[in-house]
Amino acid sequence: MILRLPLYAESCIIIDRFALFWSGAVCLIFCRNRIMSIEKRGMVRCAMSKASAVAVGLIASSAAWSEPGHVDVGPFKVEPTAATQLSYIDNLYRSPEDETSSMEFELTAAMRAFMQSGGTDFEVNAEITQDWYSESSDDDVTDYSVGFSLDQSLTGQQQVSLSGDFSRSHEDRGSGLSQGGAAGLSGNDAPVEFDTTKFAGSYTLSDFGFVIDRLTLDVSNSEKEYVNFKDVTEIFDTDTFDYGAKLEMDLTGKTSVNIAGNWSDIDYPNPKADTASLSAEEFTATVGITWEATGKTTGSISVGYYDREFDDPARPDDDGPRWDASVTWNPKTYTSFTFTSSQTSDGTRGFDVVTTGDYISTENYGVAWNYSFKSGASTSVSWSLGANEYVGSEREDDRTTWRAEYTRELDRWIFFNAGYEYEELDSTDPNLSYDRNMIYFGLDMTL
Repeated sequence: MILRLPLYAESCIIIDRFALFWSGAVCLIFCRNRIMSIEKRGMVRCAMSKASAVAVGLIASSAAWSEPGHVDVGPFKVEPTAATQLSYIDNLYRSPEDETSSMEFELTAAMRAFMQSGGTDFEVNAEITQDWYSESSDDDVTDYSVGFSLDQSLTGQQQVSLSGDFSRSHEDRGSGLSQGGAAGLSGNDAPVEFDTTKFAGSYTLSDFGFVIDRLTLDVSNSEKEYVNFKDVTEIFDTDTFDYGAKLEMDLTGKTSVNIAGNWSDIDYPNPKADTASLSAEEFTATVGITWEATGKTTGSISVGYYDREFDDPARPDDDGPRWDASVTWNPKTYTSFTFTSSQTSDGTRGFDVVTTGDYISTENYGVAWNYSFKSGASTSVSWSLGANEYVGSEREDDRTTWRAEYTRELDRWIFFNAGYEYEELDSTDPNLSYDRNMIYFGLDMTL
């Protein structure tokens, strides 16, 4: 027999969950305020005890709950989520010397509403994140984003996808444009903030004919605008159009090959006076394969070539190989190893666009191991190596990151995680080299 609660009782449960969400958040914010006012030694002890108290309260209150993780609102299913993280960072500003250590408290709230009707999938989402630091209120910052996506099947063979989003984000002091410690190369005394607006659309035609199983056409526009320290940041505002096409052919039920091309028009609308413009066009062509060779191995590999041509003849054109590879091996159902490698290009960073080159050519390599326990816990360990070449200058950076994380499902709707991350940058510019350690604890919650 299935027991169905009356609507009033269901509403009470939903309201109770929302109340628990935000009461937990308020408790954690209170803990944060206490953390900021005590000495570092007592800091971790106070933070851990209060975070543990919140976690215990959440676990105890959830024992009788078994409802789904969403609320039905008309045709939409609404999924609210919340997350908190408490971290200790030993080099807040990624400084080569005179390092500053700090506690960081992060609180995130998000909402996702989605619906499915016939051949239509529609979703809207919103998220806001607040960061606080014990050693510097100047680095406290708020990020937020809103977006939508629409997938529409026109016929059994045709599909159209549309998406758009707007976000306010930031670069921590000592990273991005402000590399080089607390003051960075620009002397800024707060995080660099920027807005990003993106709209994208794609059209897919299946059973295209001529042995081609799928044809996909893509177009997108992305605008990035820095909102503070504009006297030195606006030269890095960008307006980018991307156009792409991809042909896929199925060899077997689990293996397919593809040919893809992409053209990007990258415009820097506010060039620095007396400096050659960074605006450029980049064309990329690749061939690839995607497969599931056995029940234990899946992967995709694409290789090709890119050509970058600058609008200003003072900056020489450049080209080179391009690749993207990811292979996952599952020796057992409860464990996996993933190997990745890629080559990408990006706009140059650093306020002196003369010494930081024309653009950044990046190679990335990584290995990740995941293991799931019967108890509902899981562990992951990852290592990544990156090499940045600032084409047009002598600068080269080598990046190394180690990360280990433990996650446990405390209940269907709440997860605890704890981890450690090591980050190192070895640059030909000694003012930019650093190493950084971070230890963190967090809770992820849903309905």
